[in-house]
Amino acid sequence: MVSFNSKKMVSINFTPDSLNVVAGKFNKKYVIVDRAFRIEIGNDIYDDGEILDMEKLAYILQNGLSLNKVNTNEAIAVVNSSSVIMREAIFPKVEKEELDSIISYQLDEYIPVNTEDYVVKYLDLGTMIDEGLEKQSVLLIGIKDSLIQAHMTLLKECKLKPVVMDYEGNAINKLISYGGRINTLIPKLNCVAVVNLSLLQTDFVIVDDKKLKISRIIDKTIKDCLNNIESQISDIDKELLYNNFLSFNTLKDSADEKDQIFYKFAKEELYEIFERIDLILRYYRSRENSNPINYIVIRGIGAEMNGIEELFKDFFDIDAYALKNMENIKLPSYLNLYAAAVGGLIRLDEVKK
Repeated sequence: MVSFNSKKMVSINFTPDSLNVVAGKFNKKYVIVDRAFRIEIGNDIYDDGEILDMEKLAYILQNGLSLNKVNTNEAIAVVNSSSVIMREAIFPKVEKEELDSIISYQLDEYIPVNTEDYVVKYLDLGTMIDEGLEKQSVLLIGIKDSLIQAHMTLLKECKLKPVVMDYEGNAINKLISYGGRINTLIPKLNCVAVVNLSLLQTDFVIVDDKKLKISRIIDKTIKDCLNNIESQISDIDKELLYNNFLSFNTLKDSADEKDQIFYKFAKEELYEIFERIDLILRYYRSRENSNPINYIVIRGIGAEMNGIEELFKDFFDIDAYALKNMENIKLPSYLNLYAAAVGGLIRLDEVKK
């Protein structure tokens, strides 16, 4: 069950190239955001969930909050990292306190690292019958304690009061589960895949019946695509390179041979990302009781590419939609850049200690 709270908070989604920030609150019907802005950050400051330069990042964040007149100090940090560990596990159906004890005792069997270095929480995936006995299915999520402490320190340095740290996959799960219809017209269905195509981060999430099933970081980004295209086309201006990439589909039928060449290279680069996603999809489909994916949602800067929806549909044979808005999200901007930050504002009772 969703836990509604009318208190205004600021939610910060940390990514390698920007801080995506929203300030707002949620109630029984809507998430209401009155501030939404991006703070670009330079190189060697933040990468893969790790704060590389605490002093610079604190200055950038504090300055951005001040310039955008954020007047609340209660903060949520939404993070993602390849070091995050997710495991589904089945336990006896018992009371919460006893389940907590069982999970704590058996944690080493599911988390293949030194569990003292990780903070592990779990999401309730519901009950099931196994060999005639009712059992509890949970999703264990382990995040490095050092990563959590660093973000909490950063927020305090910026005179913010840390409320919670959220995992980006979980934030997207909440957004899809409680945000309502997508782009006004797209019906809310049970099983949805969400692809984040950001400049320096690509990730893939599957939400099935309000449950997070898969959350993975993909090891190829838009920046990688641009670098590879640049290496194959001599003397191309970086701004033109970026604009052509976003214009993508308009180049397909261009009479200019250079546009045709660019389109060919860009498509090949995007297909390399798609192939990595397809491997994860195959794994998901191979699991028992996996439901077919109803459609794909595209977020991040890649959602602004001309023709990206058609390209996804052609490759995966699944309907795809670039995220613009959701019926239960009141936001003064398109949602594609702020999806994870908005999801962070939604607090759920079923996120356990």
